[in-house]
Amino acid sequence: MQTRRTLIIAFYLVSLAAVLDALFGGPGAFGSIFDQTVGQFDPGSRAREIQSPPSFERSESLDSVPNPQWIAVESMHGNLRVTRAADDEAMAEYSVKVWGSNTEVAENFAERVRVAWHKEDGGARLRLEQPETLPAGIRHVRVDVQLELPRDVDATISHFGNVEATDIEGSLSLNHTAGEASLRGLRGPVAITSRFSSVQASDIYGDVSLEHVGGEVSMESVHGAVMGTKRAGEITLVAVDGPVEMEVSQGAGTFRSVHDDVRLTGGFGSLRIDDVDGNVSVDAQMGEVSVQGLRQGAKITMQFGEVSVGLAGPGGWNVNAIAERGEVESNLNLERRRNGSRTELTGVVGDGNHELSLEVNQGAARIIGPPAG
Repeated sequence: MQTRRTLIIAFYLVSLAAVLDALFGGPGAFGSIFDQTVGQFDPGSRAREIQSPPSFERSESLDSVPNPQWIAVESMHGNLRVTRAADDEAMAEYSVKVWGSNTEVAENFAERVRVAWHKEDGGARLRLEQPETLPAGIRHVRVDVQLELPRDVDATISHFGNVEATDIEGSLSLNHTAGEASLRGLRGPVAITSRFSSVQASDIYGDVSLEHVGGEVSMESVHGAVMGTKRAGEITLVAVDGPVEMEVSQGAGTFRSVHDDVRLTGGFGSLRIDDVDGNVSVDAQMGEVSVQGLRQGAKITMQFGEVSVGLAGPGGWNVNAIAERGEVESNLNLERRRNGSRTELTGVVGDGNHELSLEVNQGAARIIGPPAG
């Protein structure tokens, strides 16, 4: 009980430090007036103001870009929605909403905030053009962009705010800060770098690379590999066809129904792994590790914390479990050896075809045998 209490206190202290670091490293003064999150992170009067009609709003459709090989969205603020185009032309339209002291001030400022194409060989860059300084009387601005991409176009997006990408084909590289990112039905490799945000992805047909700090990540039905890092917050992966290789620190990770190997490195927090078809490798510093439904081999090391492994399937394991300063428990018929504070369990379960190695420096480990029958 004391070990668990210590782990919880340490986890929250480290997580709080990471969130504060993310909060105080935000954008400059101009970017802060944009509604990146539609009130999600804006407390008080600003959040209430966003619910009221803007002082002025204007919309514009841009000329199309025919047959692009690539499209780049650069340093965009606000809400961005990306969908698949009906033909071979990239299309974009946008709206600017301004909350100001009066309509005239808001209109004058809105006319100076524009989204424009900058065409180059093979593609085009979509940029937000904005004044360098703010006039008096402008309280809030939101830019909503709708982008349609043809098939087999490589997209690079740099965005501060909410992003939704649906049913696009081609590679996607997303550099995202704050707000929510929703990715659905993408066909092609996906690279996500996101900070202080919520990321949800489903039905991804390609490999995914992830670099995420602060907030939550949820991915389901990934038809490829998932690799990267998650710092401060939670990550959940469900139904992944390819291998998973992640570093998870200062947070929690859940990995379920992975049809390949899982390789995790953990800092402070909890890791839960369930129903994995391949081998499992975990190297954790402090916290809890739970592996359930293990059907193949596993190597798990923990410096300070608790490890639980549940075996499944008709196969077998060659077990070697060690707690340097702690206890190892099991309902299996394994040989137990004690030497001072060191506990070791060894033996063969079933046909012994897979290796099961557990090593806990300080803490406890538990091995549960396969269900009867």
